[in-house]
Amino acid sequence: MLAEALARGERMLVSNGIVFWYEPDGQLGWMVKSTTSDKGEDGATLWREGTILSTNHGRLVVLPYIKENGEFVRGHTKNGPGDGRAKPRHPDHYVEIPFRELKGDLMIGLFGELPYE
Repeated sequence: MLAEALARGERMLVSNGIVFWYEPDGQLGWMVKSTTSDKGEDGATLWREGTILSTNHGRLVVLPYIKENGEFVRGHTKNGPGDGRAKPRHPDHYVEIPFRELKGDLMIGLFGELPYE
């Protein structure tokens, strides 16, 4: 699945709160991260595809969303509560990664769950 995504030029896939993130620089390759939420909160609307701008090495990915008041919040990375501040990237090494959310009903979940049952 990841090799096929990379061949299509996709470097980030999201499925059920799990993020597959690809960084070619420094031979990092594919990494697994998580989203802070896979559903909109407080009336916010999540985008199902778009771009994430990573200015740090945070372990969580915040998907882009529109607040209830219409304000657009760009996707980004951050650390979770209690993790401390995420290590910043040098501005020359900011990563802008397009993403697409996979339809969870088309695959077996990472932990063997079958969403369509």
